[in-house]
Order: sequence, then structure tokens, then C-alpha cells
Amino acid sequence: MAKRKTKQKRNLVIILSTALAAAAWIGFDIYQAFHQPAAPLVSEEQLEPLDPQLDQETLHSLQKRKTISQEKLDSFLELATLELPTEATPEGIIEQ
Repeated sequence: MAKRKTKQKRNLVIILSTALAAAAWIGFDIYQAFHQPAAPLVSEEQLEPLDPQLDQETLHSLQKRKTISQEKLDSFLELATLELPTEATPEGIIEQ
């Protein structure tokens, strides 16, 4: 008799926890369905097909652009670096 009651309690716990998990899952899915952002509006201009012919003039102008040498790029990066002061006042304002 005692074994039967413990099995029934165990089965009841399993059934209740399964039902609770299923209810939480369904509730979460319903919440997600109602709170999904609306699909973005797309204008007619964006839906027009692209021209398969490439603009040759633009491609040639891109090829003629100047390239930046590594030396110029390195010198620019050196100019862009900042020196941060190490001392700060109690108010949190950095003094130089």
C-alpha cells in the first residue's frame, strides 16, 4: 500500500511539472507572437529590379582613384592616437 502511494505521488509530481512546463512554453509562445515587431514597410522604389548593366564610367573612375600608401596610413594613425592623462580629481573630471 505504501509503495503504491509513493508511486502515485511521484507520478503526480511528474504530471504536474510536465503540465506546468507545457503551460509556460505555450504562454511564452503566445507572448512572443503578440510582441514581435511588425514587418518593415518597403517602398516601391526598393522593390524595383536592379539594372543588370554595370555603369562602366563609374567602374573606370573607381580604378583611377588614388591609393593610400602604408606609410601615409601609418602616419595618419599616429596622429589619431590620443594620450590619456593618468590623474583624475575626486569628481571624476580628468585634469591635464
